[in-house]
Amino acid sequence: MLARFSYPAPDYAAIYPQYLGCPCEFDAEKCQLIYDSVILEVKPHLAHRHSAALLQETCDRLIGQAKTSSGVSGEVYQLLMRKPGVFPSMESVAVALKMTSRTLRRRLESEDTSFVAIVDDVRGSLATEYLKTTKLSTDDVAMLVGFSDTANFRRALKRWTGKGPGEIRDQP
Repeated sequence: MLARFSYPAPDYAAIYPQYLGCPCEFDAEKCQLIYDSVILEVKPHLAHRHSAALLQETCDRLIGQAKTSSGVSGEVYQLLMRKPGVFPSMESVAVALKMTSRTLRRRLESEDTSFVAIVDDVRGSLATEYLKTTKLSTDDVAMLVGFSDTANFRRALKRWTGKGPGEIRDQP
């Protein structure tokens, strides 16, 4: 099995193979999972009705978020979610959306939001999903959402959700 990612290797790229269980390549033409077709005949280790329900709930929630995202703020949100853990500058996002950063700022203001607020929302969404759906340590989740200090991550999580990491993990 091989995992390819269309983005440059993040600072924490060394943990990808550990969590995915296969070699990982970055700067590929597109994101891909390459595996032997024999794997399709193997029953997954996590083929458990509770795991399946949790995965279905997560997918439904993410699809619901995608459907409700609209306008320029929705485009920015979707752009940031394409590369979890990579948080480009407002200027980079503006270029990707084929506009100036000033135009992006104005359009976001007209939608009663800001680039910083959207980045914060993306980080909060990712952190909550990682805590609910993985066994990653709090330190690893903090790093994946762009925090070098776990204490700052815990404070941000409390601000986003009103809860600590343990409380989020314990939620049904």
